[in-house]
Order: sequence, then structure tokens, then C-alpha cells
Amino acid sequence: MKKILTEARFQFLAGVINESEFKRLNEIEDIASKLEAAGLDFYDGILGSVGGGGGYYDSISDKISGFKIDEFNEDEFNEWYDGFNKDSFNSVTYEKDNGDYNIDYGVISSIKPGIYNVYEYGGFAEIHNNGDITLYAFPTLSDKDGSVFDPIFTLNSDGNVKPEMSKEEVKNRLQQNLQKPGTWSII
Repeated sequence: MKKILTEARFQFLAGVINESEFKRLNEIEDIASKLEAAGLDFYDGILGSVGGGGGYYDSISDKISGFKIDEFNEDEFNEWYDGFNKDSFNSVTYEKDNGDYNIDYGVISSIKPGIYNVYEYGGFAEIHNNGDITLYAFPTLSDKDGSVFDPIFTLNSDGNVKPEMSKEEVKNRLQQNLQKPGTWSII
């Protein structure tokens, strides 16, 4: 977490991230190392592998930008962006009472219930009062080179959705696919 906060501070000072992103990184504790110590494996991402190099949000990306990422469906985009809520995040829940996960719930019980950052793996974790763990992957806007990964929506510590990019900014980037297919996609 200290490394992320230090990097975030430098990014904020350099103007790479905005003040809201810097505050978000500072307001939610990162528990990736605790979750890993409990037995969760993030090698293939926050929710695990999706196969074939796809992203967690490929289905919505296909609806908005087409399978070849050369279209822009404004109706689909508006419906997705305007209607995005906590249930819209792709997520997985590990139920404490279902012992099939090889998770050390003793480690999890040392974490106070709430929303936590697992930012380096592209998401968040919610520790529930009953010990269940829900992992959320945030939708990310990525360039075709894979050098830019900008979160579109995240969660705050209260579990409310936070838009990290304005609707117009996401729309403008996705519309670039009309001139240069494959330029931007939601993953």
C-alpha cells in the first residue's frame, strides 16, 4: 500500500492522476497482501482468468464498439454508463460457509468488514459481516497497445459507485474506434 500511495502522490504532483483519484487511493486501505496470505491467488487478475486474453467487460465492449472494435453504439453506451451501479461490476463471492475455496478465514476474520482496495489487481474487495468475501473488477478503458488502463468506475469506502472518468471522456475515446478501429476498448 505504501508503494501505491507513494506512486500515487508522485503521479498526483506530476498531474498524471487527478485529485479525486489520489484521494480514492488514500481513502481505502489496500488488502491485497492479506488476501493473498489467506490463499486467494490473483495471478490471472482480480477475478481469475477469463480465457483467450479477454477482459471482464468484453460483452459490454462488444455491444458498444462491436466485435471488431470499429463501431460506436451510443444507445448501448448511454444505457451502460448511465445505469452503472454496484451490481454492474463483474464480481465473485467466496462464501465462508462453503469450504471449497482453500481460503484461510482466520486471516480474513482479522479484517474489519468493509470495502477495500485491491488496486494493483484491478479491483476491490468487500469483507462482509458474515466473513464472506466479494471481489469486484472495475471496468477499465484500455488502448490497443495495452499501455493505458484507466478505471471508468470504482467504489468508495461506503460501497457507492464513483465515476472516475466523465461520460464525455469515455464516449470521446470510444468514438475514436470509428476512425481507427481497435483504438480503445472496455476491459
